[in-house]
Amino acid sequence: MDIMSYISTATRRNWNKLGYDENKRLRSRANKTCSVKKVIPENYLNSIGELDSLVEELSTSGYRVEDIVYSLCCMKLEKLRKKTSCNVAKFYEEYGGAGYVRIQIGVSDLILVECKGDWIGYIYQSLLPEGYRNLNGVYYTGKDIVHKMMDGLVLDESKTIFDPCCGSGAFLMACDVASLSQIYGVDIDPVAVMIAKTNLISKFSSDKEYPNIVCCDYLLSDAEFRQVKFDYIYTNPPWGTSKVSEYYSDTIYSKERASLFFVKAFSQLSDDGYMCFLLPTSLLKIKIHSDIRFFILSETKIRDMHIYKEKFNGVYTDFFSISVGKSQIGCPQSYSVYQGDDIIHAITANIDDFCSINMNTEYDDQIMNILENRRYDNLSHSKWALGIVTGDNKGKLKKEQEIGTEPVFTGRDISKYKLSQPSNFVHYDRSVFQQCAKDEMYRCGEKLVYKFISRQLCFAYDNTGSLFLNSANILIPDIEGMSVKTVMAFLNSELFSFYYKKKFMDIKILRGNLETLPFPKIALEQDNEISIMVDEVIENVKDRNSDINDYIYNLYGISNEMVKYIKIFLYGAFAE
Repeated sequence: MDIMSYISTATRRNWNKLGYDENKRLRSRANKTCSVKKVIPENYLNSIGELDSLVEELSTSGYRVEDIVYSLCCMKLEKLRKKTSCNVAKFYEEYGGAGYVRIQIGVSDLILVECKGDWIGYIYQSLLPEGYRNLNGVYYTGKDIVHKMMDGLVLDESKTIFDPCCGSGAFLMACDVASLSQIYGVDIDPVAVMIAKTNLISKFSSDKEYPNIVCCDYLLSDAEFRQVKFDYIYTNPPWGTSKVSEYYSDTIYSKERASLFFVKAFSQLSDDGYMCFLLPTSLLKIKIHSDIRFFILSETKIRDMHIYKEKFNGVYTDFFSISVGKSQIGCPQSYSVYQGDDIIHAITANIDDFCSINMNTEYDDQIMNILENRRYDNLSHSKWALGIVTGDNKGKLKKEQEIGTEPVFTGRDISKYKLSQPSNFVHYDRSVFQQCAKDEMYRCGEKLVYKFISRQLCFAYDNTGSLFLNSANILIPDIEGMSVKTVMAFLNSELFSFYYKKKFMDIKILRGNLETLPFPKIALEQDNEISIMVDEVIENVKDRNSDINDYIYNLYGISNEMVKYIKIFLYGAFAE
């Protein structure tokens, strides 16, 4: 498997700049897509210790990943009670001469016989570099999430189920069907397809139907299953912007892969069927994804939505599942939103420019309307800048200060209101950086800096002209009647974090979202009072965080009951 054949031209140029060895292993990291780190998918399978020991052994064996997987598939099939199964013979016929090499691997019966679930898929993911998995969306859905999405789904013998990006077959393996003839799948990864076929042959060992799993690019290929309509479509598609120029859609302009999969799969859904997709929450709120929201609201009937607390190992994005059908299409739509065991009954607004899909309760909307009614200004006319991208943190960042270097702060160095001691130093030479803002943005007299990835809004104050890396972004605010420190107080408040999380549902703190936050009109006296409290926090005179939050709650007229509700949302059931 040559990872260089899977990356974009821009990424390849960047990798050439950074340097990689003869085994295509990067000598340094610029971003996650370049990472050679291995991430164990702990939430994918309830593994046993012996399985993890096998992963560790195989990761240093020197064998090709595809040969390891092929050998494991053969070993699993050989353990079938019916070793003469016609499907086993077809498997060897398909893969025996396909360039895979059978190698000897010491796998115990504890794994081969007793380990439940897709243990080969677990090993496969564990052996792949993080960069490859990130570029190709190789994050298979954990069994708990699959179970929640497919709970109660039982197919009679006339129904079919399809997964257009099936990976190693998590959804197809979990469905309750009588025959393999009811199951269809597609994946672009030939190794994943091989694992999926192995899993299905093992589960349906008496079935004479060979697994209908095809290796192709679903978004480009119309050769397989083109005319087939499916009763149920369940999947977790790749997330992120597509780099493939051939992916044309007159519906999806964002080039988001998950959205492209959604629209194409919907075209293959039967009139009385429904499909369920696992998607990043960014698709619900961010402006660029209004294309998929418009499609969902205008072309589908939303059945229900589920928000999950789980995370994929190595991925920080929040996600949800949405189930849609073709009957009773139109707006407004009523549907249920589930968060754990809680049900939120929601009704979408009619289609507008933003096409927001509402997932909030009426009480949430009541609180947010209070802020909207006090809206006077926003951050749309403020100044913004990104932190430095060195292109080679390992080579350019120093842990100790040297002659000619200066502190450079990262997102980890930012807490609410103030910066911690810097953990990195750098020679500030703009010509050697991959990305760098204008000098005046770093060197200005007063600025705010904020974490790009954060569960809550987190802004710090800087008046030292310091440098920041790209995990921290820069804001020079311009809000009428507010000092820089007062603006920071609002941005750090519990109330604004609640508003942001409810409206945008994303741990990425994006400029476009921040620009819409509703700032109220305040008097000069109020601005002074807030600034004084902020100064006391910055100078470690007194912890005034609670006082600042209370002051801002009172400015908007938020009741004690609402305050308690907000705190529980932000901090959990045991929030004081």
